[in-house]
Amino acid sequence: NYKVASQDSLSEYVAVWEGAPSVLLPCYYKEQLLEIVTVKWSRSDLNPTTVHKHREGDDLREQNQQFRERTSMRPDPLDSLDFSLTLREPQPSDSGIYICSMIDKTEVTLTEVQLDVRGQLPWSICTQTILVKVLSQTSSLLSLKLSCCFLVRMSLCN
Repeated sequence: NYKVASQDSLSEYVAVWEGAPSVLLPCYYKEQLLEIVTVKWSRSDLNPTTVHKHREGDDLREQNQQFRERTSMRPDPLDSLDFSLTLREPQPSDSGIYICSMIDKTEVTLTEVQLDVRGQLPWSICTQTILVKVLSQTSSLLSLKLSCCFLVRMSLCN
């Protein structure tokens, strides 16, 4: 995955291929916390809007079921001030604008992250082709195809 900071200091753009193990949505707080606060990740286009909530531990009672068992934050976000969200097994339906906010007496937006989950990696299509070829061709042809797909994958990642 990759991210590009936009001109708006509150905004980030993160893109990832479908099928990636996970994607990190960044959110950091720069000042010392004097009391325990709630950190909330949400998407306003969903109902319920809550993607992940953390106070003294994860509070997933209001979590949108689309994200069930796929989100996590650092175990110590209030100490590290790293409120980044890890989303496992990103899918195209996860694309959207995620809001990282801190709730004390009021809710304050810390950052907005636009996530773009793109369709299947081109090299995964190539590897599917290899599996078909394995059944009907020699191992040397398989080796050649694997090398080709590895090079394609590397060029996409760099």
